[in-house]
Amino acid sequence: MPYRRLPKTDQARARTLKSVINLEKEYGFNNVPLSFDLLNKAKTQLSLFEHAQDLYSKACDTWQRNNTLYRETTSNVRLYVSHFIQVFNMAIVRGEFKKESRAFYKLPIESNALPELTADENLIEWGENLIEGEMQRLRTGGMSMTNPTIASLRVQYERFKDLRIEQQFRQISIQRTRENFNVERAKSDILIKEIWDAIENHFNYMPQNQRIEECTKCGIIYYYREGENNDELELELFAE
Repeated sequence: MPYRRLPKTDQARARTLKSVINLEKEYGFNNVPLSFDLLNKAKTQLSLFEHAQDLYSKACDTWQRNNTLYRETTSNVRLYVSHFIQVFNMAIVRGEFKKESRAFYKLPIESNALPELTADENLIEWGENLIEGEMQRLRTGGMSMTNPTIASLRVQYERFKDLRIEQQFRQISIQRTRENFNVERAKSDILIKEIWDAIENHFNYMPQNQRIEECTKCGIIYYYREGENNDELELELFAE
């Protein structure tokens, strides 16, 4: 005995709703095998579904397109932060700065080891520490750091922060549009089931084989359990 199978992919959902809408053209205005209310619901739901899908797709594309620039900027600011600390430590070795000056940057006074800079949060923390620390050190009469200067580091750091905020907002957009799309996906599944019930009920007076044939023409997807029917492969094609 054949069993119905609701569309499993978004492409199949859209195709199924379109096939329902096309019934009006195939059967004629007055002979559509379901109510006009359900036909109109299919038209509306297809529009809502495709719109939600488009917004979600665009949100993902925008995030992905800008993520390359964000990762490049992250790499740059990581280099500037690590180079600033390394150059400062070398200046201490040369006797140009006192080791106690590391305290301005919240670095360990007795260590020249680099802090952890792997995570973006680390870069936010140490970029801020270096910028604020350099300003405080200069106010006490210290010499400016060069190669890199704090000004060049600040440019990279501010750009990194701005892009990070933008990407965070884009992630929020992805989450919001995905949630909306999931709602429309669920509504589509419910409507498709209701439409298929109505179509099957419309042809309920026919013998089973003929009824299945007519319902299949209307877009209903059937499948057979293994060994039940040799037509299974043909029917499966409707679900691809």
